[in-house]
Amino acid sequence: MPFAVANFLQQNPHVQSFEMKYSVPGHSCIQKVDTMHSRIEHAMQVSEFYSPVSFVRILMNAKRNQPFRVLQIKEADFKDYQMPAKHLDYSKVPFSKVVQLKFTQVWPVVQYRLSWEENVLKTVNVRKFAASTRKASHVKDTTQAMPAFPVKPVSKTNRQSLSQEKKNDIRSMLKWLPLEDRQYYEKTILK
Repeated sequence: MPFAVANFLQQNPHVQSFEMKYSVPGHSCIQKVDTMHSRIEHAMQVSEFYSPVSFVRILMNAKRNQPFRVLQIKEADFKDYQMPAKHLDYSKVPFSKVVQLKFTQVWPVVQYRLSWEENVLKTVNVRKFAASTRKASHVKDTTQAMPAFPVKPVSKTNRQSLSQEKKNDIRSMLKWLPLEDRQYYEKTILK
């Protein structure tokens, strides 16, 4: 995820920074998101859905006076960020403990905060240093333009496919599904 954000910033130089904030149980600072999730959960409890197509309808109707804008991703939107991210050392960031991450156009720097009481974000350079340059890591300015690590679409061969048994189970249930959901499965999973 951090590499995907850095890649996004590289491709969109007009965006200066990108922040990710995480709730602390019982102390949510992100009530707007909590409200959205609550509306979606309620809509799911009072609706039946059988496919992603049904779920999109639920999302669009969860807030009737100001409907949510639902963006559907396409096959080309799935990218392999794991391979290029191996060129960086994200182990320097304690992801499981952070409450805020901040990425800026300064690369390869990640800023984070471990609690909302902290006033200053900690800064870490995630560049992997070669063994010979590791000793020279005391150099203050190790930032640079992000190199062009190739980000490729996820190939069809890397995706897991459903077993024939699972596909047969889905086929056996098609007769009970609404037409739109049936068509979804026939055009995507069962083709």
